[in-house]
Amino acid sequence: MKNNKHALLVDLKERLKCSEEDCVIINNIIEETSLFGKKNKQKMIDEFMNQLDVSLDRANEIYDTFMDIFKSRVKWKIRHPFKSYKRN
Repeated sequence: MKNNKHALLVDLKERLKCSEEDCVIINNIIEETSLFGKKNKQKMIDEFMNQLDVSLDRANEIYDTFMDIFKSRVKWKIRHPFKSYKRN
């Protein structure tokens, strides 16, 4: 689990072009909030804006980027249930 979390943080850092500290904050916000539900999406976006001091557009970009990474990993795991995730 720790390796998956580290790989996620590396992907976030690369795709969002942000610092490692910001990625940790993003991950903490996501872990504290359920991924499902419209209100939870807005709650995460609000927390990104508050804790990272970013605009609404940037907060949406962070959310969308995380969800894209998350969805691709879930799809990969469904297709390859007994393999470890490998980045392209």
